[in-house]
Amino acid sequence: MTKPDEVITMYESTYSQKQHPISDDSETTSTSSSEETETLEKDTEVPSEDIEFNPFIDELIIRLMTAKPIRDPLMPARVKRDDLPIMVCGDLHGQFRDLRTIFYACGPPQTQTYLFLGDYVDRGVQGLETISLVLCLKIKYPTQVYMLRGNHEDGNTSMSYGFYDECVNRFNAYKEGDRLWRKFIDVFNMLPLAALINNAIFCVHGGLSPFFGAFDDIDKIKRPSIIPPFGLMCDLVWSDPDDKHDGWSMSQRGISFTFSENVVKDFCRRNNIDLVVRAHQLTGEMVKYGHKFFAGGRLLTIFSAPNYLNTRNDGCVLRVSKKVKVISDYTLTYKQFSVTLELI
Repeated sequence: MTKPDEVITMYESTYSQKQHPISDDSETTSTSSSEETETLEKDTEVPSEDIEFNPFIDELIIRLMTAKPIRDPLMPARVKRDDLPIMVCGDLHGQFRDLRTIFYACGPPQTQTYLFLGDYVDRGVQGLETISLVLCLKIKYPTQVYMLRGNHEDGNTSMSYGFYDECVNRFNAYKEGDRLWRKFIDVFNMLPLAALINNAIFCVHGGLSPFFGAFDDIDKIKRPSIIPPFGLMCDLVWSDPDDKHDGWSMSQRGISFTFSENVVKDFCRRNNIDLVVRAHQLTGEMVKYGHKFFAGGRLLTIFSAPNYLNTRNDGCVLRVSKKVKVISDYTLTYKQFSVTLELI
């Protein structure tokens, strides 16, 4: 049987062979380890306009790729200062070409650390490619790639919003597609829910929770676990900031809560946090530039999927560096992508 690392290497070396117009290699050939790394670096160059599904995503690859994170559970993500700078990415939602554009603009994971805030699948047409590539990179570069869980990394949600149907339709068989989808769900149930960058920047997919007391509360959440309809775990992937109400309010999503500026400021003060970074939400104010500050700059929402559902929004990736100023000891810079995916 092919080893997981060999499958990952094969995936890296083939995932966009026919998609980059600047590549001269049109044939699939056997390569050495160093050549395979160079191939991945080439694959982060400007993607073509065409969407092509990867024929190498088959049952064997998915089975081996999803087995390793289960055997070696993904631990809570704690990013130290030595790991900076780090690129923080918001929702991707199956927009595989945009993920590759991010690597082209910001650097490949061999040389650049990445933190993904979740929502890799659903709604976009290439959720399989998107989650497969991020998982492969996480396995091959475990200290360079950090993955968090979003509300769409869930059995019920991904069954309703596209990823389940994508798996079934891609493999032309209900039983096989259903079985492979369940393997991804097993991995989703192991993903960390939050990350701390140098103990000062709290990163999460959704937001804050009234059930949060200390960071140890998050570490104590048992995994694997499905996302419940209520409680701390639910809020971390579902809650939203709200400037219309004070304190905590019931969310119009029909699940979890919304929280006000005072809640954010109190959270930062009690936990000695400089900034909360989250994804999960695309508001009208974010259509241009793909991000929005809240609570006097204490909370930042980013969204990394441009032209999401044809809203013509920009995508944004956050870069947290070691340089001084702006927010405490960090410099925050942004890389926005226009709806045509050209770096501005």
